[in-house]
Amino acid sequence: MCVPLIASEEFLGFLSAGHTDPNRYTQEHLRRAELLAIPAAAAIQNARLYQTARIYGEELEKRLLDLKHAEAALAEAEGGRKLSEEKFQKVFRSSPIPFSITTLKEGRFLDVNTAFEQRYGYAREEMLGHTVHELRVWEDPADRVLMIEQLQRGGPIRNVITRLRTKAGEIKLTAYSADRIQFDGQSCILAVSEDLPEYNQEKVN
Repeated sequence: MCVPLIASEEFLGFLSAGHTDPNRYTQEHLRRAELLAIPAAAAIQNARLYQTARIYGEELEKRLLDLKHAEAALAEAEGGRKLSEEKFQKVFRSSPIPFSITTLKEGRFLDVNTAFEQRYGYAREEMLGHTVHELRVWEDPADRVLMIEQLQRGGPIRNVITRLRTKAGEIKLTAYSADRIQFDGQSCILAVSEDLPEYNQEKVN
């Protein structure tokens, strides 16, 4: 006897039982097995969700830690210490997490790191001096407007789900974190943007 395990329209496997007597199981046994399959499938799905959330949480912690290190180094660099500026550049350039620095008002790119280039398909030189509007980075520009308003109120942005566009036109579901900083004497945004896990992307789509 075998019944499928299905949760949220996703097939997870089978719940099966066997016996040496081929006529052992009746329709009543099948009905009970189908009832048992419902909570069993839910338990399996919840376990998978927990594992996905745990892994995603660990990745978010790494992203935010990189962001804090970069901000601390930049704050020191703004104080005029060359060594601190070099420290910021090292954190910014070497991070495997996509970093960008844009002006707060215009959204003009002042710097991006290698991870950002790889994720969005642009060479650094193609982005510097251009605005997020010119490059059509945000699928919905209203998302950026809302985030700017929050930054101007003094609050940081943490893991906001939004959609950003690559050079090739691909829309990427993104976990976006940002803080308002001073860079080269301008009010700017230091941002981290990275793909969500594949599972979350499928669910949102």
